Amino acid sequence: MLGKRLPSVRRIWADAAPHVLLGTVYCLGQWALGALTVALLLGPVFGLSDLAGSIVEMSFAGGHGTVAGVGSLFEDAGAPELVDVGMALATISMVSGTLGGFALVNWALRSPSVDVACRYSAHTSTASSPRSSAACWCNWC
Repeated sequence: MLGKRLPSVRRIWADAAPHVLLGTVYCLGQWALGALTVALLLGPVFGLSDLAGSIVEMSFAGGHGTVAGVGSLFEDAGAPELVDVGMALATISMVSGTLGGFALVNWALRSPSVDVACRYSAHTSTASSPRSSAACWCNWC
């Protein structure tokens, strides 16, 4: 970027807006999902503390380190069980993210509708691969 003119604020926002909005929806969705789940199900049915409303966001976005770091605050507030719940949710989020990402990448590589994966796979295939350039399965070869 040295020696180049910076784009206008309008151009920056046009490029960044979809990412900002998607991140906002994800973040607010995690907070709202956790709060509603605690308020409507976990609190009344299982007697879980209202502090658990933030544990979904902490464990999914923050992970094990965030839950461990906030653990003393939960213990001071009288809800030490939330540390265990948060660690379990962080583990679930890590495993589901890994398996879900693995499934999505494999689907994208096999789907002709995902042209970026199709182009990449076609250029990196070898002759011994079932998808060699001789038997290309997409329109980019």
